[in-house]
Amino acid sequence: MKLCKTILSLSSLLVFFFSINLASLFPYIHFHNVSYSSSVNKKKIVIFPFKNNTNFPNLQGSIPDVLRGELFRDGVFEIVDKKRTFKEIWRLGISNSIKIDNVPAINKENFTNQDVDLFSQLDKTTVERISSVLEGDYAIKGVVNQFGSLLRVELYLEDVHADETIDSLSTEVTNVEDIPNAIKHFVPTIIADCVQENIEEISDEAVSGYREGIITFEKAETSLKEVALFAPGSIYAKAVLLALYIEQGYMDEAVGRCKAIIEIINENPPESMDVFMRVGVDPFAVLGDFYEENGKFRKAADVYNNAIRITPFNKPVYYKKLGASLLKLGDNVGAIDALQKSVELNKMDFDAHYMLATAFDLENMAPKALYEYKQSLKHTGGITKGLPIKEIKERIRELE
Repeated sequence: MKLCKTILSLSSLLVFFFSINLASLFPYIHFHNVSYSSSVNKKKIVIFPFKNNTNFPNLQGSIPDVLRGELFRDGVFEIVDKKRTFKEIWRLGISNSIKIDNVPAINKENFTNQDVDLFSQLDKTTVERISSVLEGDYAIKGVVNQFGSLLRVELYLEDVHADETIDSLSTEVTNVEDIPNAIKHFVPTIIADCVQENIEEISDEAVSGYREGIITFEKAETSLKEVALFAPGSIYAKAVLLALYIEQGYMDEAVGRCKAIIEIINENPPESMDVFMRVGVDPFAVLGDFYEENGKFRKAADVYNNAIRITPFNKPVYYKKLGASLLKLGDNVGAIDALQKSVELNKMDFDAHYMLATAFDLENMAPKALYEYKQSLKHTGGITKGLPIKEIKERIRELE
């Protein structure tokens, strides 16, 4: 998982992009501002006191308070109650981690700044343990340092279940009064990180919501498009949307989605093909079939050549489809080359043997055509309905 350092004070583009209301951006994407599955709840964030290494008192508690308020208003997460967090810190953390003198008892209703400062000293392991007990999905902890007149706030976002830091954010200000406004810009990145961590869950929920009649197709479509914005290199949301378009018969939209997906498959072909197998779509096949159905066999051939170049998966199928397209174009020699590669990779494919026999026949290569016709009959798999068995047998008799 990534561990990156972002100087948010320099990220004017990020601030602009996320200046819109995030609650409206995620109306049907979980974590669930609008839930269409009662069994799935919002993701929970536990926000810990920040360590304060400055001359300004109370920052260890006021910075988390600003974050709580901003994250709560956006409605994407459930924020674990501060008082409950502090009491759990006391119960599980401080007594085992820090030597304390004269600290109030656990049943105290209010915690002093000195108490909060002690809470901020918990180590990563204790933070994760407390977050698990609080049933948190993510934990936020941080530190504020002072360098002359410069104040630097650093935040660490932890995935409690994966036991790892998924992002590290920072911002710098010269006046303490500017800290609340500066750390507000952490919020969009925190949400984006968590969306990327839960792409599959969010995407599946959008589709489930539509299929169960809880949200409209348009809302499911919008949700999937918005998820994809947060993870432009991720295939899953795009593949799910492609499957939804195909299911609805929206082929123009499906073709556009195929083209967009194919452009980014190069980055990780094995992962991409794994996604296609799980979702049940193949953008190369969808796009190629669309071109074939519309008589654009050259474009179809280009799609299959691209598929063969990009990914090692499904090559027998892509070679077979390439051969079929080349036959339609009258390129028998090219078709023979492609179909021979297909049957080398999958010797049990009736269609590939039959098309290869046809290509040899068209090139007056009778012995090879005869052999492939016989191979096609050998590999029907016991199924003859709908296959040109009679025609093949007649052609075999003619060639013998």
